[in-house]
This record gives sequence, C-alpha cells and structure tokens, in this order.
Amino acid sequence: MSPDVFGCYLCGSPDMTIIATITRQPSGETDFGIPAARYRRLVMQCQECLVYCNVHGYIPDDFYRGRYNEDTYGRQILEKYRQIRGLPREKSDNKHRAERVAAFLDGLGLPREQVSILDVGSGLGVFPAEMKDMGFKCYCIDPDPAAAEHALKNIGVEGAHTGTLDGFKTDRKFDLISFNKVLEHLKKPVPYLKRARDFLSSRGAVYVELPDGDAALEHGTVVDREEFYIEHFTVFNRDSLAYLAREAGFDCLEVKSVHEPSDKYTIYTFMKPKV
Repeated sequence: MSPDVFGCYLCGSPDMTIIATITRQPSGETDFGIPAARYRRLVMQCQECLVYCNVHGYIPDDFYRGRYNEDTYGRQILEKYRQIRGLPREKSDNKHRAERVAAFLDGLGLPREQVSILDVGSGLGVFPAEMKDMGFKCYCIDPDPAAAEHALKNIGVEGAHTGTLDGFKTDRKFDLISFNKVLEHLKKPVPYLKRARDFLSSRGAVYVELPDGDAALEHGTVVDREEFYIEHFTVFNRDSLAYLAREAGFDCLEVKSVHEPSDKYTIYTFMKPKV
C-alpha cells in the first residue's frame, strides 16, 4: 500500500510519517510463508492519534478465523498451554496479569464466584485458567474452534464461543471483558472495542492490554522489537490508547506501562463506559 494513500488504522488520518521500511523478516517473527524477496512492510506513525501502524498486505482480515491444521495445532495446544501455565511467577506474564485483574475485581466487593469474566481472543486460555483458579467465573471467545474446544475441555470454562465479538449473542452480562494483546491484531479496533459495551453488567469494566511502542523504542528498534512484528497492525502509546478508549465510548480509570517477564513492553488500562 502506498503511504500517500494510506489512512491510519485507528483514526483514519492520512497524516502519516514513515518510521521504518522493513525488507527482511526479523529473526523472532512468526513465519507466515512470505517469500524473502517479497518481504516488505512500512511502520508508520499517525501524526493525529500517534498510534504506530504496520502497513502491508500479507495477513488477511480473517486470518485468525481459520482453523489451524488439526494434525499439528490440535496436538500442540494442550502441550503449549501446560508449558506456559507451569512457568513460575517471576517468568509468567499471565500470573502478573491475573493478579492485577483480580485486585481490580476484588474492589467490587463481591465474592469471586459471583464475578463473571469474558476473555476475548483467549488463544491458549492461560489467562482464563489463572482467573478460574482464583475463583472467578470465566467465559471466552476465540475465532479458532480448536482454542474454544480446548477452553471447554481442558480448562473447564463456563462457556466458550467460536467466532468474534461481532457475531457473539448472549443475554448474559459480564463484570469484566478482557482484551489481552488482541486489539493490535485488528485493522479497525475501535468498533470492536465499542461492541463490548453491549455485554457489560451495570458494574462492569473492560481490561485492555496492548504493545507499548514508545517504551519498546526506548529499548530497541522497530526491526528487533516484538511489539512491532508483522501481525500487529497497530502499536500503541498513552495518546493512542486514550484515543481508542474515547472513540469507543470509554473512560480510562488508569493507564500503566510495564516491562513483562517475557521482555514485552505492555501498556494496559481498565475502562468504564462513558455515562
């Protein structure tokens, strides 16, 4: 896509600055089968909302809706899940995440078994498993049928939906909806986050985690930092996170940046719907 016809994924502004042109696959990036001779993407920053955008045409919008090869992914998901769950606290992003979310939810003043969580884009299901073990009622959504089946069979969540939040239908309301490293994989994150409002209880909040581009660039380059890998269409900072929340109809209760045990730089917030 030509930079002079590109509009920001987050706010739509054409006022974009090229940060880097990347012509080789970083060593740690997932191999999506792009021929080395064709690998080329632009990392740009919007001068309006300040989000970073990965501009390329290699990953289709429905990439995560397709089921992985059952003979490989189906056998590996439980093994990978057990491996990550087995990490000690000092090496686990998920255990730290679960602790801060649990501390927030305990502020509701309710027994944990009465507090319901919907994890969107649950993947391996490590986070809902941690929250379930703490006593919370957990549900999840994932576009991959294998992930949803795994959540039900191996984790024992209360319910798992195959698909996306766009097509999700339920009369249930949730006290927390979590987006853990999910929205950066979407070219249009605002309407997706806005949809969460429909499923929140009257006391409900949204928890959002995103790659922190500003912090990552203080400790590396666009090429070598995982935060800027090809599957992240958007990479955030405090300004762009505030824009995301505002446009989706939320107020941020707090915004914090952390350096996780996995070496990822993460920005996170709890949000409440605007009244």
